Amino acid sequence: MVNYRLKRPGSGHPVKLIRWDGYNDFESWIVVDGNGAEIEIRQSIHELVFTRDYILLADTAFVAGTEMFTP
Repeated sequence: MVNYRLKRPGSGHPVKLIRWDGYNDFESWIVVDGNGAEIEIRQSIHELVFTRDYILLADTAFVAGTEMFTP
């Protein structure tokens, strides 16, 4: 799940990782930073990279507008 709204103080808009094995209930974890604070996504997540021990969320903020599609 990727969240596109800013997290307001005291409100719940956590970024979660969700796993499902296809048989049992979903498992989920709230993503936190190195200090234990919940992260927020301000623009977009453009890349997810998975290794055996890590999941990398690459926050690649960019401005998108109609001028990108006109010559």
